[in-house]
Amino acid sequence: MTDPVSLPSGSPSSGVPSSGAPSYGGPSASRARWLDGVLCALGALLVYALLGQDRFYLYDGETFYMSVARGETRHFAHVLYLPLVAGFARLGEMLGLKLFDAMTLASGVGAALGVLLHHRAAAVLGAGRAGAVACALAVAGVPAVVFFATVIEVHGVFFAFAGLAWWAAAHAVRSPTLGRCAVFAVATGLAASVHASGHLLAIAVALFVVVQRPEVLRPRTLLAWGAVGALAHGAVWASLVALVGGEAQASGAESARVVLGRLTVDTLPHLPWTVWDEWLLPFAPVSLAAGVALFRPGFRREALALHVASLPYLALAFVYLGPRIVEHGAYFLPLALPATWLAFRQVGARLLGVGAMLGLGLGIGLVWQHEAALGEEVVVADVMALVEDRPAAFILSDHREATPVLREHGELLVVRIETMVEQQVGMTDEQAFLQFDQSHAAATAGGGAVFLSERARQVLIDLDHRLLRHLEADYVLERVQSGSFTCFEVRRRPR
Repeated sequence: MTDPVSLPSGSPSSGVPSSGAPSYGGPSASRARWLDGVLCALGALLVYALLGQDRFYLYDGETFYMSVARGETRHFAHVLYLPLVAGFARLGEMLGLKLFDAMTLASGVGAALGVLLHHRAAAVLGAGRAGAVACALAVAGVPAVVFFATVIEVHGVFFAFAGLAWWAAAHAVRSPTLGRCAVFAVATGLAASVHASGHLLAIAVALFVVVQRPEVLRPRTLLAWGAVGALAHGAVWASLVALVGGEAQASGAESARVVLGRLTVDTLPHLPWTVWDEWLLPFAPVSLAAGVALFRPGFRREALALHVASLPYLALAFVYLGPRIVEHGAYFLPLALPATWLAFRQVGARLLGVGAMLGLGLGIGLVWQHEAALGEEVVVADVMALVEDRPAAFILSDHREATPVLREHGELLVVRIETMVEQQVGMTDEQAFLQFDQSHAAATAGGGAVFLSERARQVLIDLDHRLLRHLEADYVLERVQSGSFTCFEVRRRPR
């Protein structure tokens, strides 16, 4: 088979310039039309909408959903996400969409915009018309992108802003001026305001530009770019934090405590599985192509830059997620474009198109696997019968209980027991019990009630968890039956 990098520059059969070196701008970029990108994005959005999931993913999706339902749009780290998705939800409500469906669609729209912007980035980098389309389709079919485009989570919306940053970076590669540097730094600052990992995106984008344009490494140029980039990124991020979510760093110490509490010597052997679960599998096949590029001299420098850029993401995923949580590549999502671009440069448009189909198949598999775990759901009417005459909070077991209730009644305070258990990792008994006591006091103020489902109580029994001992010692658990829903009202023992 002919190696595509040996074809003449701008060859329509591959879109890859000779010797594997891209030619920025020129006829190949002009042929990659905006309409192509728009059609790719619309096609991706249609697929994402059809695959939209009927359940929440892990913990954050529920928290975001309940926040929007209550009109709360502040978040300590991802300051722009809630205002953006709340605005989209209001628009969706005008069109007859329920909050759950509107927030799910927001992820799909964000991911589709990311596909469009990735198409434009590939065009600016000189992929040619067929190559830019192949890159867009490959990015759209990355399993991690498919997954987070179909579920309520910040990453789908964030993907649009990551695409904006890569598009700006592509222009900086094409014309490496100080002004272009400022533009992509503004874009990464904006991305960091949507999801805090956007700060790492700034490093990845800078590495990508430097590898494509080594002249930036001249001492004076590097110093100027570094100063302007840091200033522009920091100014945009700090301004948006002050404008939208003034307490963005208020919980930083608490977050660090929780994260570091998960890091123990016992977790270190899990590092290879983190690489597999968060990079190799959810970004296949482009992640595998990136690995192969390390052994190909013509692509080794770019591959090294990509893998160096991935190290902060790997550290974040390994420390934050630990051995218990699989996020399907959430933190690595911004690396979809450089990985896809590297794959395209190696194999050309046709084979990358095949890879896009393989990736889409894996992504659909991830979605179906996640959906299949929902299982038998609780009867919502039986749960809601408990809140007819007073406000109530519910501690439920898992998605089977929480998702159907929240889909219909996002205004309720619902916490899954696995979320509570996860949040208490690293806490002392005193800290864990105080956290629960304060939450219970807040929920019952003004005559409210707290209900613990029978399934959630069984989870605590199976884990032999300290929270169950605290409940039995300091609270009264009164059994309540509401239709098919069995639970316990949790009341503080008289002192």
